[in-house]
Amino acid sequence: MGATRTGPTALLLLGLWMITLCAGCGEPPPLDTSLLTGDPCEPPCWQGLTPGVPSYEDQRWTFNPKAANVGSALRGIQKGIDGLDRSELRDFGVAIYAEWTTDDEEWEMYRREWLGAN
Repeated sequence: MGATRTGPTALLLLGLWMITLCAGCGEPPPLDTSLLTGDPCEPPCWQGLTPGVPSYEDQRWTFNPKAANVGSALRGIQKGIDGLDRSELRDFGVAIYAEWTTDDEEWEMYRREWLGAN
């Protein structure tokens, strides 16, 4: 019987196994209980979020242009923030995605639905 040799593949696998083992050794992240406690805000809580407004036309079968469009998104966001105090909306806004695919009609809808311009 000849001597066995540990190849580079075996050493690589051993190293990856050790890294994986050590990755779980750190402190776990704190559990987010904000939906249960209402801290920092009650649902619907927009703390630190910027809702996206889709203006792209995805050609996949999952895309529904009646649901994923500027008007529907803005109306949904408006319903979500109705009833909030103005102080809670001080730093609130929306983001058009993707602005490079947004046509003139969609920009007009944004100005009308979100900015209140006629």
